Amino acid sequence: MKKRNYVYGLFLILMLCFGLGTMSYAEVTVHAAAVKKQNGWVTENGKKYYYIDGQKAKGKTKIGGKTYYFNSVHGYMQTGWYKTSAGNYYYFGDDGVMRTGVQKIESVQYYFKSSGRMTQDEIVTVKGKKYYYDKEGKLYKSGWLKDSKGEYRYFYRKDGHMLTGWNSINHKKYYFEPSTGVRYTGLRTIGGKKYYFNAVHGYMQTGWFKTQAGNCYYFGDDGVMRTGKQNIDSAEYYFQSSGRRAQNTIVTIGSKKYYYDKNGKLYKGGWLDYKDGHTYYFYRKDGHMLKSCWITSKENGKTYKRYVRYNGWRAEGWLKNSKGEYRYFYRKDGHMLTGWNSINHKKYYFEPSTGVRYTGLRTIGGKKYYFNSVHGYMQTGWFKTQAGNYYYFGDDGVMRTGKQNIDSAEYYFQSSGRRAQNTIVTIGSKKYYYDKNGKLYKGGWLDYKDGHTYYFYRKDGHMLKSCWIISKENGKTYKYYVRYNGWRAEGWLKNSKGEYRYFYSKDGHMLTGANRINKKLYYFDPSTGVRQTGLMKINGKFYYFGSNGAAYASQWVKKGGKIYYASSSGALLLGWQDIGGDRYYFSKRYGFALTGFNHINKKLYYFYESTGIMARNTWVDSTHYMGSDGVWEEGKVNQANTLAWPLKSWSYISSYFGGRDSPGGIGSTNHMGIDIAANSGTPIYAAASGTIVIRQYSSSAGYYIQISHGTLNGKALETQYMHQSKFAPGLKVGDRVSKGQLIGYVGSTGNSTGPHLHFGVKANGSYVDPLDYVTEPKH
Repeated sequence: MKKRNYVYGLFLILMLCFGLGTMSYAEVTVHAAAVKKQNGWVTENGKKYYYIDGQKAKGKTKIGGKTYYFNSVHGYMQTGWYKTSAGNYYYFGDDGVMRTGVQKIESVQYYFKSSGRMTQDEIVTVKGKKYYYDKEGKLYKSGWLKDSKGEYRYFYRKDGHMLTGWNSINHKKYYFEPSTGVRYTGLRTIGGKKYYFNAVHGYMQTGWFKTQAGNCYYFGDDGVMRTGKQNIDSAEYYFQSSGRRAQNTIVTIGSKKYYYDKNGKLYKGGWLDYKDGHTYYFYRKDGHMLKSCWITSKENGKTYKRYVRYNGWRAEGWLKNSKGEYRYFYRKDGHMLTGWNSINHKKYYFEPSTGVRYTGLRTIGGKKYYFNSVHGYMQTGWFKTQAGNYYYFGDDGVMRTGKQNIDSAEYYFQSSGRRAQNTIVTIGSKKYYYDKNGKLYKGGWLDYKDGHTYYFYRKDGHMLKSCWIISKENGKTYKYYVRYNGWRAEGWLKNSKGEYRYFYSKDGHMLTGANRINKKLYYFDPSTGVRQTGLMKINGKFYYFGSNGAAYASQWVKKGGKIYYASSSGALLLGWQDIGGDRYYFSKRYGFALTGFNHINKKLYYFYESTGIMARNTWVDSTHYMGSDGVWEEGKVNQANTLAWPLKSWSYISSYFGGRDSPGGIGSTNHMGIDIAANSGTPIYAAASGTIVIRQYSSSAGYYIQISHGTLNGKALETQYMHQSKFAPGLKVGDRVSKGQLIGYVGSTGNSTGPHLHFGVKANGSYVDPLDYVTEPKH
């Protein structure tokens, strides 16, 4: 009964409302409040609305998988065209659903993107084909189109899709770039073949094509540019790799050469006057050029030889053969000369069978003649070579040898004919010297031609050898030695046993004692002159002479397991020395550098075994720390290995503690730890036993853990592990972890430019350099 009364009451209210023709907006609002809590579609005053929890939907709304647009002020459903304030167009059907994809509206085709926005002045791909929609959003169907750059052209068929690849338009072929649709122009390569497309209209070229420069090209009916040999209209042509036709030029094809005339046709026979008018070519009937070959012909009962040179020219005049060693002579008609011949009043000899012109020393009929090495004519009288050697040829051209008296002077000509001069000659068992003019030298000391050797001759002219010469000069006695070859010994000399070495200065006397040679210090036995080696004390100073006898200078010397340092003078350094920024101590008694632990002036120092360098500011073992002055700081505790390295896999330090440039503009410039670069997912281990006090995510530190280790080596230590990719399973704040226990994995969370672990250490609440408490492993 109550329900029926409620229905009647509601009906009465509705009748009263609709019966009032002059209902105000406030009264409508009261009516809307009556339906305020409904959901779904509602039609009010002829417009559709959609309620969600009693509220009108506004703006773009998805309902049942479809997109609608409701007026942003009044909430009614939008239909038809809708333009945003940004100038973008959308279309909603009569059902209010937003349209996407290809749509025909009032007989015009449009394309709406998945967002609903209408495509304008853009190419889109629909079902594998491309289409262009103009600035008004309409499908373009009108053929050729110039793009926005004005550099390329596109073509669309009547159905609107863009052409690509090969296409025929109005009986002409075109090619459009497959991805962009751009029409090709000019010379293009397609499928490994070259084509030419008209520079203005873009159609494919066929047949002959002549450039403005006069170069000719040929494109087949298929449009492919022809290269190499081609038969066109019963004529043979040749096109270069660029496609240009060869004309009035020689072309090399394979290993042969051919000539193509001014019209580009192959020339096939006979002699040819080339374009410059002074060279000649010979071609066989097949057209290839002859070169580097003989042509024998009979003329007036005689046989003549002619030669076509390496470049195809017929040889004329003098000619150098292919070896560059001989020359040939040809008369103006080209035939070759042989035997003795006079040319311009000079005699020549040409080898009878080959025609080679003789040069240099030659034997003809058992006698020796000399033919000028450059011009080939026969030599008579004295002849001097460019090297300064003299020969003598009689009026008959025959060369003279042995002892010869010429113009009252004695000369000696070797078997080769060369006159001996400024040289030693062996005649029988003795040696003689002939001076720079070739005349025999007969006595006294002689400065030989190179200025550093000397000879001694008796009055009959023969040489002394292998003997000592002792002389007194300015009250001093000097020893000289004439060697086995007659030279006065100079410079270094090995003795007859091969065990010792002697040195003679430039004046020839033997050196003894300490001497510098070429700025190097040597020491020679005072009595024997033997050069010494090894460690020696001279005038109260130590020197070390190497195996070559020279004292070491300005360098380190390592001998017999000991280390020495030779000064610039060669004297070994002693006592405290600073060298190259390092400090050393050299024994004053023996000269070598101290190594290992040593007490000096009642203070303990350590010198590295391999180098002798004094250790400073470092631990040399677990109990000895050497201070800045190198002295052992007794009682100092080594804290460098208080903590363990937190990674066991490959890693390296990419950023150290303290000031730095901000990495990527997201990191601090005062770095409160070290960054250890490693691969993402690398396990992270606790550096020491302790309790987890922080396990959380931070926008800057990413996933990170902080562990309190209590007091270590007198300091309250905490360690931090930042930018983890994830924590080890099961860990939480308050958990106790052991040194080396897995706590997480390397990552790049938070402010990070790449996978790494930020490892921080706090001592007594302040950040400190982790490398003061942990040692980086060596890889």
